[in-house]
Amino acid sequence: MRRYVQQRLQQYHVDRRSTHGSLKRKAVKTRFQAVTPQPKSNMAANVMDVSFFLARYLSGNQNVVVAPGLLDHFSTEVSSETRFGRTVDVYRINVPAWNTFNLPLDEFEKYRIYRHGVYHEAMHVKYTPPEIFSAFQGDPLRHDLTNIIEDKRIEDLGQEEWPGYKPERMFTQAWAYIVRPDVSKIPDRDTAVYEAFLQRLLVGKVKGSLPKSEMDKVEDAAETVEEELERIKGESSSVVAHTIKALTEHVAKTLGFSGIFKPPTYKPTSTSWDDTFNPKYVENQGKTKGNVAKDVEEYFKEAEKKAKKVKPGEETEHGEVTVGDVERARKGAVEVHEEYRNAKKGEMQPPELSGWVKPASRQPPSPYRDDKFISQMQTQLRFWRQGYVEVVGKSGARFSVPDYIRTQMNEPFATRIKKSAKGRKLLVLADLSGSMLQKQDEYKKALISTMEVLDGIGVKTALFTFGEDPAQGNGFYMVKAFEEPKWTGTHAAKLAALRAGYPCTPTDQAYRALKNYIKKHRPHVTVTVTDGEPDSVQATAAEVKELKKDTEMVAYGIAENAYDKTHMENSLKKLGYHSSFAVSDVHEIPPKFVKLVAPT
Repeated sequence: MRRYVQQRLQQYHVDRRSTHGSLKRKAVKTRFQAVTPQPKSNMAANVMDVSFFLARYLSGNQNVVVAPGLLDHFSTEVSSETRFGRTVDVYRINVPAWNTFNLPLDEFEKYRIYRHGVYHEAMHVKYTPPEIFSAFQGDPLRHDLTNIIEDKRIEDLGQEEWPGYKPERMFTQAWAYIVRPDVSKIPDRDTAVYEAFLQRLLVGKVKGSLPKSEMDKVEDAAETVEEELERIKGESSSVVAHTIKALTEHVAKTLGFSGIFKPPTYKPTSTSWDDTFNPKYVENQGKTKGNVAKDVEEYFKEAEKKAKKVKPGEETEHGEVTVGDVERARKGAVEVHEEYRNAKKGEMQPPELSGWVKPASRQPPSPYRDDKFISQMQTQLRFWRQGYVEVVGKSGARFSVPDYIRTQMNEPFATRIKKSAKGRKLLVLADLSGSMLQKQDEYKKALISTMEVLDGIGVKTALFTFGEDPAQGNGFYMVKAFEEPKWTGTHAAKLAALRAGYPCTPTDQAYRALKNYIKKHRPHVTVTVTDGEPDSVQATAAEVKELKKDTEMVAYGIAENAYDKTHMENSLKKLGYHSSFAVSDVHEIPPKFVKLVAPT
């Protein structure tokens, strides 16, 4: 099992939120000074590849997307979608953007905390009943207590299923103990008791101390929760949800909270568990790499003193911490080290792709998968799919009686001609500049649906774009390269997340940035999907002329009306492509597209 996971992660690493409210605003075409793309690190994209894989693999659920940068902490949201006539739950795991996740830790330790955040949310997807996500929404106290209890439950279950996460969980608990406030220094009684309960249940011990009567209440509430969570293992979702809600009420009563108590979420006295992983909050707490490293070591030295020394072959009780566990928690699990090394490996792009970076963001691609478009495209490509076309004429391989009768004896013979697309290379450059804002949904629909069909008939594809990644900003992005053998749901999720927002239309610069890659791979066809309005017509035309030596250059665009369609067609013709077209309806694309790129 471990080898399988490592093989899958190697595949992702070495080779390699978006709301739509803004789409309703009128896009204004503005000319900007051309911007030279700046090379970026691929570490963020590689970490997201790991996160995306782990979220699906660990949760056992394919209806999961990992969205970076929407929030500054880890959380999970669930919504319902209708797919093929039935309703399914779709989960979005929100994670901080890797590039802004600046905890005062070494990068590997930061990766451990980040990875554990993804693991934790994946366990929510796997184990948390959907109704728990919205429980006590109008009551901040009970809503937070429910989350604390459920966090404890899903991490215990996850550790039982994946024992290898024990050292990573222990490291995260050490981090939390260091970052969380000392309860003895919190002046408000309710806030201090709340914090003590949170630490007791999620960290395993309380930082500081309260009066004995208050600590007894905390311990009583925590023990009751642990006993009940053990009792309901294996129970149905409805039983679990009912028990969690009942435990929430019991804890609130046991801890003696007043009806108006609301856990504070302001800094620096916040008791929100989310702030444990919030770089700004941690910075406000005065934490630096130096004092954190010292505190972590002291934490593990203390844990080592209390841990059990186990002889070879000796069995341990459930939940017991050994000296070996502490050492693994201090250093990190072997597989986590390997994942991190793989993520670092792919950080630098090969020379021929200098300036291009992988997207880090993901978004569910299902809204852009157009069944009608796919069906039309498959019909147009039926001969490519079959691998042959039958031609009738006056001579051929065999005599055809039906054709002999139909053509009045003029074309009686039929011949099967091979017509395969397998191994054919097609590179796509998609324009996601700001001028595409109103039309980006249509463009994504055409691109995602087309790439799926082409992959299904054996075409080797690559897709590049200049646009905006919500997690990384504007840039030149490589969604898929020829080196990646198949177009997958991951590629579709990357493209779905990218947005039209690049502040200019540097088509000529994109061509120059792809020139060496095109020379290396010599795609049969290079397709540009654009509105036909580059910043420099002359420079773009010159680049098209140069690239035509190594690939067939074609282009198309989607216009809003007949007037724009004519204007777009004229603009594309001026750029000197081998062939081009414009449409006003995305469903006009399949026959025109196939005519452009199909081998004759």
